[in-house]
Amino acid sequence: MAEDLIGKVFGNYRLVEQLGKGGMGIVYKAVDVALDKTVAVKRMMPEFSADEDFLRRFRREGQALAKLENPNIVSVFAMPTTEIGLLLVMEFIDGATLSQMIQQKGSLSAMEAMPIFKQVLSAIEHAHRAGVIHRDLKPSNVMVTHQGVVKVADFGLAKIQRHTDSTATAGRVGTLPYMSPEQLRTPLEVDKRSDIYSLGMTLYVALTGRTPFKDEYFDLQIAEAIVKEKFLPPRHFNPKVPIGLSNVVMKALEKDPAKRYQSAEEMTAAIESLEPKPAPPPRPPLPPPPPSPLRRAAKVSPLLIIAVVIGWYALIDNGQEPSQSSLSDADTTKTLREKPPDSAIVRPPPVLGSLRVTSFPSGASVFLNDRLVGSTPYVSNEVNPGTYRLRIRLNSHEDFTTPVTVRAGQIMPVDARLAALAGSLNISSTPPGAAIYLDGNYAGDTPKTIERLKLGEHRVELRKEGYEKFATPAQVMHKQVTSIEAKLVAAVGQLRILVKPFGSVFIDDAQQVTDSDITNTLNLPAGKHRVRAVHPSLGVWEKEVNIEAGRPQNITVDFDKTVSLRVTAEPVSAEIFVDNKSTGQWTPSLIRVNVGRHTIDVRREGYVLVDRAQILNLEDDLNTPLKFTLRKTQ
Repeated sequence: MAEDLIGKVFGNYRLVEQLGKGGMGIVYKAVDVALDKTVAVKRMMPEFSADEDFLRRFRREGQALAKLENPNIVSVFAMPTTEIGLLLVMEFIDGATLSQMIQQKGSLSAMEAMPIFKQVLSAIEHAHRAGVIHRDLKPSNVMVTHQGVVKVADFGLAKIQRHTDSTATAGRVGTLPYMSPEQLRTPLEVDKRSDIYSLGMTLYVALTGRTPFKDEYFDLQIAEAIVKEKFLPPRHFNPKVPIGLSNVVMKALEKDPAKRYQSAEEMTAAIESLEPKPAPPPRPPLPPPPPSPLRRAAKVSPLLIIAVVIGWYALIDNGQEPSQSSLSDADTTKTLREKPPDSAIVRPPPVLGSLRVTSFPSGASVFLNDRLVGSTPYVSNEVNPGTYRLRIRLNSHEDFTTPVTVRAGQIMPVDARLAALAGSLNISSTPPGAAIYLDGNYAGDTPKTIERLKLGEHRVELRKEGYEKFATPAQVMHKQVTSIEAKLVAAVGQLRILVKPFGSVFIDDAQQVTDSDITNTLNLPAGKHRVRAVHPSLGVWEKEVNIEAGRPQNITVDFDKTVSLRVTAEPVSAEIFVDNKSTGQWTPSLIRVNVGRHTIDVRREGYVLVDRAQILNLEDDLNTPLKFTLRKTQ
């Protein structure tokens, strides 16, 4: 069982806790004991260890990931074979899947979704350039770290394109609601545009919290809708989705691959065109003004000014009007003394910067230098350049505080993942290995520490086969570990057993009844028990019985009853023995024996039995012949 592996070392990796379980394997949080480094380890499903096709797919996931080195793709470190099978050792991602984010919020805003999907597109663009098609893109395969970095995971169905090998799998694989029409029609002919469709559907779900399919649709109807139906746009289910982004989704979901975006780069450009434009760059400074004519006039010699004045009066005394040329200097001086109006002065516009703040969850208050300026998603294109203290605050979450520097003509983006006020539960049980249900949801097996739980009261239930259910409320407090130690009480059920004509009864090799001919009621712990009835001359009857609390089991063992079975042998005419005693019958024959456990074999002079003697616990007639093979001795 998976819980039996926790704490043990396989290869070079100690398994710490189970993180999840998918179609191909079980994922554990583990520690590389040589490097003291936390990693994620995917273990191939044990029941598929002999399936060569499955092994090829599992190895292909490791090979596909190993080909890809990109900050938005989960890194693969090793693929060792251990005593528990093939392991895939990967980068450990401390964060949440996009699916979990959608479940928590219902849907994402455009400002939240676009940065995430730009990073997903970056990962898929890199994969496509390496010739790798993901083929199973969906919200649960997109992870977001607490720092807002996106990681694309689970390349288990990846198709690796090579010139010599056009396909890596021959079946229709993927997750139905996110499969492209061509994955359903011609699975061997999908190309990178199939990933574009799956990304479009993933973005659709992120923006609306649902797929476009009707709730009552079964798988066959969903498949038919993927191929034939025209989907309602995301805005139909969420009017807050911008028209431009809704159009991007619908183009990615075109039935015809030729009408979709032809590459991840093209879809990225379409999303980027919808983002707020940065503030214009600052204008170059105006050239310095030319020297003032008034200053030039101030440099004129005082003697010259006196001469002009005397000449002026001389002209008046002579009765002459001054000519146009003789007035030019005086008029210029007068004009320069008049101050121009403010409207005639050209001043450069103030140069500002932009601040864009998003958070998960959204709706948080945004403070700049302790002044409330809005809530997330917050965008302002009129922020004076400088350094500010930014604080983002949301109820039931820790404050996010950081200095931000806004520069003229530039956008300062801040994307904050708000940590919920949380505590931890440490749950153990005696005996261990009980399934933990937290608020009705399975959360692992004991012993286990569950971190990052919401504050307040939670309901804890422990369930283990053969034991009564344990239930208790648990109060979670901020940054504290609340411990629950449960001593499980064995559940009790009843076995009512009658042995005819009489006999003794043993439960798990312990004698409970001696030579009794009446019905005996035994109280037993719930679970599986080996029950054996013994008659001194008629034989032994034995069976494994499952005891359930509240459901009595009734068993009657009648040693007086006989059952029939046909015994055959090759070659024929072998003597039949029951419990090492000859029946006086020869194969092939129909023999009768009492109810109970018997050892049956056949013998013939000059021959040896190829098969072993067969041990049967007989309660009713055996319809299938019992066959033996003999080999002649030399």
